[in-house]
Amino acid sequence: MVMSSTMEFCQDFHLQEIFEKEFGIPTAVENITRAKTVAERGMGTGELALDMIYVEYGRTGIGAGIVIDGKLFYGAGYVAGEFGHTHMVEDGPACKCGSFGCLEAIAGASALQSRLRKAVAEGGTSSALALVEGNPDKITGWTVLEAAGQGDKICAAIVEQAADYLGVGLANLVNLFNPAVIVVDKRLSLAGPGLLDQLLRVIRRKALYHSAKGLTVRFGSLGSEASLLGSGRVALENYFEIPALKLPRFMLETVKVPSRKNPEARTAVRVQWAVGSGQ
Repeated sequence: MVMSSTMEFCQDFHLQEIFEKEFGIPTAVENITRAKTVAERGMGTGELALDMIYVEYGRTGIGAGIVIDGKLFYGAGYVAGEFGHTHMVEDGPACKCGSFGCLEAIAGASALQSRLRKAVAEGGTSSALALVEGNPDKITGWTVLEAAGQGDKICAAIVEQAADYLGVGLANLVNLFNPAVIVVDKRLSLAGPGLLDQLLRVIRRKALYHSAKGLTVRFGSLGSEASLLGSGRVALENYFEIPALKLPRFMLETVKVPSRKNPEARTAVRVQWAVGSGQ
């Protein structure tokens, strides 16, 4: 486990070794966003797309699982996909990563929660309070999304602004990776289908035309079970993985066949026949 932005002790933490020693079985370690990516791609709305991005919108942050040519992309240090820490604005709110103006500090669930609590404290009226029994301390980002989906004006305004930032971030991912499909966290569907339409509008407005051409943006179909299903699928795929085909030597080396008339032609025929027949 390379690092965690929420658990300080998890820096170069050898979680795999600990589990293998404790249980005596081979262990695979995968982060929650990539596990959900595997699940949504294979069992959800990703439909086994070869080039896909899954965006997790969680309580503690925003992450991206990136699939390129059917394979998860990890990066040189295994930390690719820290979507929530892409820089959006100068002099923005502080982020727990130590920087300012990160996407999740502006548009994450905690940011939605803080904005609504502040609005209520300043005298704003919101139907979201009915969802938390009138207790502002119980307001969460999911409360804001749900109330926005029900038509609450304050919550709708908060979600609309956050969706604009999220859409800009997605447009950057589209320009960088040119995915065929973007699957966004099912929990965002609490805000209603209008959120998905807004994200797609912003992407098409901000991303390069050819990068966004043919792009599909969907809500995920898996809920809290996604990480468990994805973890299981990672283990199964590793266990049943077919080893890479090792080509025979004659298909990799030039075969020399003596000939009085045209040795080059004889050689070419020999190699072409061998490859074409699958021998």
